[in-house]
Amino acid sequence: MLPNSLKKLLPILILFVTTSVLISCQAPTENNNKNTKSQDSVVQTIPEIIPEITNRINNDVSRYIAGLQPTEGNTLKADLYTDAWKKYASDQDKKWAQLNENHFKPMHEFTANELKSIAGTHDTIFYPFSGPDFLNATTFFPEAQTYYMLALEPPGTLPNLDTVTIDSLPKYFNSIHKSLHAILNFSFFRTLSMEEDFATKELNGAVQLISIFMQRSGHSIQSIESISVDSLGKIITDANPLFASGSKGLHITCINNKSNKIKDVYYFSCDISDLGLSKNKRLHAFLKGLPSVTTYLKSASYLLHKPYFSLVRKTILEKSSFVLQDDSGIPVRFYNEQQWNHQYYGTYDAPINLFKNFLQKDLKMAYDSIEKVQIKPLNFGIGYDYKLNESNLMLFSKKAK
Repeated sequence: MLPNSLKKLLPILILFVTTSVLISCQAPTENNNKNTKSQDSVVQTIPEIIPEITNRINNDVSRYIAGLQPTEGNTLKADLYTDAWKKYASDQDKKWAQLNENHFKPMHEFTANELKSIAGTHDTIFYPFSGPDFLNATTFFPEAQTYYMLALEPPGTLPNLDTVTIDSLPKYFNSIHKSLHAILNFSFFRTLSMEEDFATKELNGAVQLISIFMQRSGHSIQSIESISVDSLGKIITDANPLFASGSKGLHITCINNKSNKIKDVYYFSCDISDLGLSKNKRLHAFLKGLPSVTTYLKSASYLLHKPYFSLVRKTILEKSSFVLQDDSGIPVRFYNEQQWNHQYYGTYDAPINLFKNFLQKDLKMAYDSIEKVQIKPLNFGIGYDYKLNESNLMLFSKKAK
């Protein structure tokens, strides 16, 4: 006979032993069974919280093209994990590890120290001229819930890995590597290069790079849907994209693997010049209907310096409570000191030669002032002057009325 004290503990002991056995005997995924022995790339740690995925195939495909190991329940065919993919995955792991240590780590420190006041105050990020750059947006604003990204590049689709031929994979991986080169090495996309890259059948639009950035920044993709804008400026789902009107775009729902927080990313392929908005009344109505936002501007080709981008510039100044930008964003003269607080970071001397005509003398005077009371150091490179100690950022905060 067991003592009464042991009788009370017996159900707990049985539960503990049973749980331990189940965990130790849990089977790996089908693809892991077939590939584990031969995989050369670094194994990606399974997230602390495994999110519930609505459409599993989108997440599996995006992990595959990001060069990340399949997770439990992977739906892709085992023969896709070829030697070419293993080499690509290994190269990507090494590249991202280096970038995280040398580049994104100081960016995260900047976010924690300098953008703490923004986090939690506004959940919506407005990022015009973004290209596929979800990466920097989520690095600077990791707590945001909604991101609006506007760029010229077409939305595109994820590759159909059910129909891909094994022989075509090396060329596809090379096209991704080529497209990622500029953003990962210089922190910005080259517009002309994007046009060339996205003209290929292998890489047909922004969604592939966006999904890679989501996966590599610790997110899982829950769903991807085609969207447009109706006559009232409201975002609608395209039941039939061929006949829908307005700007074409994508709504991507992703989940932060650590916090399990859902994020909504809206990407629109559009022309936001004054002429473009005059032709696209729906998109203009959408911009007018934006809530209070935090705007991010980087490597924006100095377009907002030009008179024929006045409408989107006006939208940013009216709708934004905060603007984080480099000198390629809105000229500093538009941030009236009676309405905006100014905080400068890094170094400003002159734009690169390609944009030398956009020198801001008033901004240079601020950076060259003897007191420099509003200049703080920037311990990473970003933008066109991407080298360390040659970059600048500015944070403008709208004053309370």
